[in-house]
Amino acid sequence: MILTLKNIYNEVVCKLRANNIEVPQLEAQIILEYVTNLKLEKIYTNPHKKIYSKKINLIRSLTKRIIDGEPIQYVTRHAFFYSLKFYVNKNVLIPRPESETVVDLALKLLKSNRYKEVLDLCCGSGCLGIAIYKNYKKKIRIDFSDISKKSISVCLKNMKNYIKNKSCTTYVRDLYGESSKKYDLIISNPPYVSKKEYIKLDKKVLNFEPRNALISKDNGFHITKKIIKLSIKYLNKNGSLIVEVGKGQAQRTKKIFSSLGFDDIVVSKDLNRTNRVVAGKWTK
Repeated sequence: MILTLKNIYNEVVCKLRANNIEVPQLEAQIILEYVTNLKLEKIYTNPHKKIYSKKINLIRSLTKRIIDGEPIQYVTRHAFFYSLKFYVNKNVLIPRPESETVVDLALKLLKSNRYKEVLDLCCGSGCLGIAIYKNYKKKIRIDFSDISKKSISVCLKNMKNYIKNKSCTTYVRDLYGESSKKYDLIISNPPYVSKKEYIKLDKKVLNFEPRNALISKDNGFHITKKIIKLSIKYLNKNGSLIVEVGKGQAQRTKKIFSSLGFDDIVVSKDLNRTNRVVAGKWTK
């Protein structure tokens, strides 16, 4: 079987549109780019380029997965975050734009405090720590920690693409584990969704994204509270902790910071103007 790029593109768009997929043209472009390894402009300028059976069958297979509800990031095994391309699979959450607020704040704190040692806790794909590493102009060392061995394997793939500093280390452990090492900056996007909130999430999240990376006990606060309470053992003096939180959780999180004696506590909004990130400095 032989088709042209234009033929297969039109076929995919029609199938996606018929199944009520939002922005079918964009998803069709992403599939074609992924399978043909051609940039979008090459696809547009070579509409009569021939595509053969093996790639046609793969394109149709991926199209069916999208129609069945699978996020395109898992279908193509990559997602963009902070203008960087990350490898992802079903063992890690898909990076979301709201998490870029963590990176923005971390870069400000690194610059103003001259921090050098960073820990990305509950790192998943490693997108937070890697985005910080790639966008900070000075030399820093970042460690990555996650309870899931499968998540760490994804993180290692992304580190290989972006981090040349061999001293950056990954740990498979529950939060800080038994480590005695201290850091200048700890960042985390922990599980913070309650069980009641979880069942209301989009079906793409419920059916495909890792449940353990989303849900936390105590109405979504259990892991966040644990991270903050334990952090005082792992922060250097004048070190900072940054945590991402769910909608409506910022004020309670801020109170936890305050009750432990953190100073300079700030709440930052994401692009949707939602209170998304809470940070504080340990000055004791």
